[in-house]
Amino acid sequence: NTIINCAQHGVAAVKHHAANKSPVELCTQHRDASGVLKKPATKQVQLESCFATGPGLSEADRATRADTYFAIGVALSGIPYTYGDAATKMILLMFPDSEIAKEFQCGRKKLSYKISDGLGSCFTKAVTDELNRPHTYYTIQNEETLLPEQRCQQLDVMARYFSDTQKRVVVEHLRSYHLGSATTEILLAHVKEAL
Repeated sequence: NTIINCAQHGVAAVKHHAANKSPVELCTQHRDASGVLKKPATKQVQLESCFATGPGLSEADRATRADTYFAIGVALSGIPYTYGDAATKMILLMFPDSEIAKEFQCGRKKLSYKISDGLGSCFTKAVTDELNRPHTYYTIQNEETLLPEQRCQQLDVMARYFSDTQKRVVVEHLRSYHLGSATTEILLAHVKEAL
């Protein structure tokens, strides 16, 4: 059993939420006839069309392809980037005779850059496409974090909305900025730019 703190109208909110049809229907979709939760379906991504697979690929190109497959798997599974450090070492131990394994280098920093710079635009496009659908209502959230070691502030801009594809409320990161100073005008300009 889980104890839920219902301070500040929490009980009313929980009762209101439980009375809605859609959350109840959504919960029943994930349970079998006896009421036990079903195992979620595995996500399978079709990536073959994204990469050339001909005999003309060099070992370096094949290793880059392996790095990218690994980065996509990490992003879709929600695995921490630090796993990249361990995986880089493990892959060579698992496949010592593979040239691709010898070239594979996807530590936490490279993994972070591959996802944010290489794949980030794909994820951002998916979010903006969903936000631009008719009758999609969303709120914009921003979070400011002081970074004293860099003598600046980080502004994260996020969107909170009901996702038709995921059938739940989601919060998606849109963009981050490092700011030297943060006046209202600067913050507003960056939030507009993120949209």
